[in-house]
Amino acid sequence: MPAELTDIKRVDSINILGVTVTNTLTMNEHVDRVLSNCAQSVFALKTLRAHGLNRECLHNVFNAVILAKRTYGANAWISFTRASEREGIEAFIRRCLRSELCSVNIKNFTEMCDTYDYRLFNNITRNSHHILLPSVTTAVDNYNLSARKHNRMLPQCTMRLCRM
Repeated sequence: MPAELTDIKRVDSINILGVTVTNTLTMNEHVDRVLSNCAQSVFALKTLRAHGLNRECLHNVFNAVILAKRTYGANAWISFTRASEREGIEAFIRRCLRSELCSVNIKNFTEMCDTYDYRLFNNITRNSHHILLPSVTTAVDNYNLSARKHNRMLPQCTMRLCRM
């Protein structure tokens, strides 16, 4: 029997590559941290505007700083968020629109995440050597399912470890 490890602390959340994941797989801490960081950046943007930064440059800085913070790794964490957390992100964007810190033709957060997912999927399917690329479908569809946007399928489980 191995010795008990007393010097390892149990934690409720961990930051993995900039995304905070809790032990219950909720994203409330991550969303709160991102919105807090973005609020600090909004203060900096308002200060830049007060010092004479024009609107176009302000929108460019908003896109480069705030949108990048808000959407970093969104493909990985958006599906673990609650509707209230996504609404908080949307409310933040609406406040920025009212303050004229971002362009009026900015997409909402859900549309952005859908666009990023679509781009990621397309990039994977275009690269025939990508490690995440599943095999091409060869089986005949006997189930009369709705048409897919792709001709890929997950590989079949052939090892005993896959079935556990």
